Formats: sequence, structure tokens, C-alpha cells
Amino acid sequence: MVAALVLAVVSGSVASTGVDAQAPGRVRIAITQNDKNWTPYTYQTGYPGYNVLTIMYDTLLWHDKDNKIVPWLASDYKVSPDGLTVDVTIRDNAKWHDGRPLTADDVKFTYDYILQFNHGRFTPEVKGIVDTTTVTAPNKVAFRLKRPFAPFLTAPLGDVTILPKHIWEGISENYPSPKGEQGLAVGSGPYKMVEYVPDKQYRLVANPDYFMGKPAVEELVLPIIPDSNAQILALRGGEVDAVASNLAPELVKELGNAPGIKVATGVDYTTSAVTMNASKAPFDQPKFRQAVGFATDVEGLVSQVLAGFGTPGSPGFVHPDSPFYKKGLRHEFDLAKANSLLDELGFREKDPDGTRRSADGKVLQFGVLANSGNPIEVRTAEVFGSMLGKAGIKATVISLTGAAKAARTGGFGGQNPDRDFDFNMSGATAPVQDDPDRLRTILETWTPQNPTLNAGKWSNPQFDELLRRASSELDQSKRLELLGELQEIITNDRPNVVLFYRNGAYAYRTGAYDDWAYVKGKGIVDKVSFLPASAAGREQPAARGAEEGGGSDGGSQTGLLVAVLAVAALAGGGLFLRRRKGAEQE
Repeated sequence: MVAALVLAVVSGSVASTGVDAQAPGRVRIAITQNDKNWTPYTYQTGYPGYNVLTIMYDTLLWHDKDNKIVPWLASDYKVSPDGLTVDVTIRDNAKWHDGRPLTADDVKFTYDYILQFNHGRFTPEVKGIVDTTTVTAPNKVAFRLKRPFAPFLTAPLGDVTILPKHIWEGISENYPSPKGEQGLAVGSGPYKMVEYVPDKQYRLVANPDYFMGKPAVEELVLPIIPDSNAQILALRGGEVDAVASNLAPELVKELGNAPGIKVATGVDYTTSAVTMNASKAPFDQPKFRQAVGFATDVEGLVSQVLAGFGTPGSPGFVHPDSPFYKKGLRHEFDLAKANSLLDELGFREKDPDGTRRSADGKVLQFGVLANSGNPIEVRTAEVFGSMLGKAGIKATVISLTGAAKAARTGGFGGQNPDRDFDFNMSGATAPVQDDPDRLRTILETWTPQNPTLNAGKWSNPQFDELLRRASSELDQSKRLELLGELQEIITNDRPNVVLFYRNGAYAYRTGAYDDWAYVKGKGIVDKVSFLPASAAGREQPAARGAEEGGGSDGGSQTGLLVAVLAVAALAGGGLFLRRRKGAEQE
């Protein structure tokens, strides 16, 4: 029955659309859901959504395989000694997918647009930082900052995707933009979206005039196969060439030893956490959130859920391998402390099953939202709930689709003020670890005027002020001290519990495409994987940039896992605007 389901799904999403599975130059990457038409104001998921978006749209700066910032749309940039002015020169040969030249006017338009029309990811990177954006020549832009901003090159310049003015000047909407959905994407990246069949597939073709060189793969097809087991069966059967989803740990060795399949694994900066709704009791009390933290065994989660393929979470959010990590900061699992704090809060009485309740009868019984399309997330929520049960907190998993889950946690852009959850399985994509300042997008105080992705609506004025000071500090040693203090605030005030950083593990079929580039901390779903070596910042095939294999060693499997992700991102990406159709998820 399962095999029949897989064949039916793949047949419906690939074969029936007329795609020749044997055609050369094509890579087929299975994804789990629609991501609308993949424009900057409509894409829905952090991964693979943003990764695919940047295969369709470019940023002024980007990164090489070592995750170092390099010029991209900008051929050159210069920062003034006081850090208040950044001059950028745009490449002369950059064009939009419809053939029109990409100019400084497009850059200015983009930055002005995201200040006027809120975007949960991009607006916080620009608002309060950029004072003016001025076109000084057809190919030159000058950014005047309100204050020195240490991470300006990383974000916004290395993160904000540039919009084509001639299309978006007719759209005046916050994210998510209904009008922005009304066509295929029109970007400037290495791949163009030429087909989007909702609930079926996306199809992208290489941009032969790309300023960084013609992409290595002619066509990327992203069939939508919601069930992860069906995706694996499709991979085994040769119906798809790669899967975008991170493999379940038990499949890493099995698929790595399968004929014609490789698995790439390695450390990934993607963060898995559980967010608490600080806008409602008892989560509005720091002691209760601390109790939840003490009751959570993050090392146990890595062992039970990931079979050891991951790094236990740091309570300060920053990955231990990051240069910004505060050394010595460790999660503390202490059930006795958790019980003591709950006693202090008055939750002393217990039901026959051990669930605590207050003197006035309030039961510590909550729901944990988890994405039904992510088996690892659902399993993590189950184990997390069982751990809290040992402290007398009953936590039951509520499995929802990505769209339904987002609707209860503020929407994909964080724009909705209401919050309808207790615990939410959440996290952050790898780019958040590029610089801790990017924590502002998920932890800075949420307001209607500043609707960040802070789902729990946690607010700490000291954190907000320290974040501002750290971002303005240009002395690296002093800035590291401030960033360390930020991590300590997160650790003590507990807006969430960082559970783990899951190793990347992605499977792909050999022969379809093997020259993947593993971007440090991020994996292979990156346009760097599909570009000439000179553009990718590598002098050899990507397969050598990350080890591949089928054993249990994390490093030996990183390359393959990343390879699958890279393919998935490319295939799922979307051009910009022309026709459309979609759904969403963040």
C-alpha cells in the first residue's frame, strides 16, 4: 500500500505533468509542500523557503562555501571609518529574468519598500538602522545609517533579496502579499521559475545570462510529496533524485549503504527549540519558564530523537561552534530545581497521574504545537512532553500542518497580534547564526509597529537595549562581551528552551548531479552549489568540500545530507512574478 501511494504521488506530481524522468540536465528534488510562488513577499518557510528564494533572487552580498561574506550583486562596497556610510557599486551585467537591467534604482526601491511595508525577516534588519538610501549613479547606492551597525554587511546586505522595481511598485502590501502571489516570480538569480502547479510541483530553468556564470544544472523540478516516507520510497525507486527534508537518524546509515544513493551529513547551525507563550499565565512568569528549562534534558533529546546526530542546545541560543558563542555556557538539566520552582509558584497539589495543580485548582496541562509534516519535530515534542511529565507538567502534542500552526503563532510574518498556543516547537534557520544580532527577528519585543517573528511575545527591555548596543559596537572584543551578556539574559529569562542543533543528513542519487558545495554550517541548499567554482569560492567539486558516506560518523555524512538540501532548494525556488498560485509555510 505504501509503495502504491508513493508511485501514485510521484506519478501525479511528475509523470502526469509531462516531465521526462530520464531527460539529461534535470534534477528532481522532493519537497513536502507548496511555498506559494516564492517571491520575497510571499515565500512561507525558513527552510527550504528562504534557501530556494535566494536561488531565484539575489542579495547585494552573499557567502562562499566557507560562509564568508563576498560581493554578489554588488561588485564592490566601501564602509566609511565612522561606520555611518556604506557605498555600494552594482554589477553592470546584472539583469532581471525578464531581460531588464538591474540598477541602483531597484536597490533603493527595495530598501524603501521594506521600511514602508513590513516583512517579518527583512524589516527588522533595516528599520531603525538605515536612515537614507540614495542613488548616486545608475550603478551606485549610498546607505546612510542612523548609527554604526556592526552586522550591516551580513544583514541586511547579505540577507535582503532585491525586488524588481518595475513589478513591485504596483504592489503596496505588507507580508504576506496577496497581490504578490499573482504571478510567477521574476528575480535576478541563477534560476527562473517557469511552472508552478499548486500541490503538484515547481519547475525552474537555468538563467544562461547569469552574471556569475551559467548554472551547472539545466532544470530543477520540485515535486510536492507531503509524506516523508513516500519521499524516501520515491528516492529509492529513482522517481526523484534528492529529497529536501533532513533524514531521520535511523535512515542515515541505511540509505548511505543503498546502491546508487549517498548521504551527506554534518553540523548544521539550524536551531530546534520550544517557544513558550509569554503573553499568558503561567508562561509570563520567569520562574515557570526556568522550571521548564530545568526539566528538559537536551542531551537526552539528542540521544533519543537524533540517535546522537546533533549538538545539545545552548541556553543562549548561539551554536557552540559559532565565534560569537559565550564559552562555558551550558544547559542545566536539574529535575530537583524544576520541582522546587514549581513548588514556590504554588503548584504543589498533584492529581493521581502526578500532574500538578495550584491551590485554586489550576492544572498544569498544556498543548505542544508540532508540524505534522516533520516527523522529527513531532517525535521531539513527544519526548519533550514526557520529560515535563516527570516534573508534574502535562504536555500533549498537537500535530498541525505548517499553515495551521503558523496561524496560531502569529502568522508567517509575525503580523497577527493573537497567540493561541502554550508550547510551540520552533527554531531558526542557519543564517540566524551568522551574527547574534539577527536574534532581533525572533526575540526583540513584538509590537504592532514592530511585528517581529517573536511568537512567544517575550519582552525584556534590558535585552532590547543590549542588543542595540552590541550592534553599534565596532570594537570586536567589546562587542563579544556584550553578546555574551545577551546570551546570559536569554539563559536566565528563558523565552524558549533551545533543544538541539540537528546535524544535516540529506540523501541524493548519484549521477544526477554530484558537484555539491557544502556551505559551512548551512549545508548544500545554496546557489553556490550550482555555480562555477570561481563564483562559489571553491577550487574543487563540492563533494570534496564536505565528506560523504553512509556510516554513523557525523562528519562523513554531511556532504550527502547537504547535497539533497541544495537540490531541494534549487528545485523549489521560484522566479518572481508573472503568473502564480500558492500556499504557505514559515
